[in-house]
Amino acid sequence: MMNLLFSPRGRINPQEFMKGARILIFGPVFVALALLFIGWVSSTGWGWLALFWMLVLPCSWCWIALWVKRYHDAGKSGWRCLMPISTLILLIIIITLGAFYLLGAFYLLALFLFEFDSASDVEIFFLILTAMTTAVILPFLLPFLQYPIAFLFNRAIRHDPNDNRFGPAD
Repeated sequence: MMNLLFSPRGRINPQEFMKGARILIFGPVFVALALLFIGWVSSTGWGWLALFWMLVLPCSWCWIALWVKRYHDAGKSGWRCLMPISTLILLIIIITLGAFYLLGAFYLLALFLFEFDSASDVEIFFLILTAMTTAVILPFLLPFLQYPIAFLFNRAIRHDPNDNRFGPAD
């Protein structure tokens, strides 16, 4: 398992790739749920979220290693792993910007409906709301983005049944 997730050397077939992808997709979700529960029960605030994002960084390396080995299986350069990873990053940016625009619309609605005393009060309120929404929703939204990307890119990469320059066929 350590070789599957942490080493970019060698090659893996589509089934091994999806096994590693499931670990990298659903493992952090369970960790996030556990940390959310701990933070909620102990009322430690948002410290659980910082811990979650510190755990995401090693997962990023595991994704890179997994994609490199999958492209090696097809006899292609590991640098092609930038395609699915950049697709995921682009989707995250689009969703985050969408959340900001959506909350901006709520901001305008709140100005008219709730008649805040000043614009700065409502701006602070919505900045905090936006940060909390993005920080809390994104960890749980990632699996819905990661799994289709992993599945589709994995299906697009042809398995090479013969030995190639990256290692023997399994």
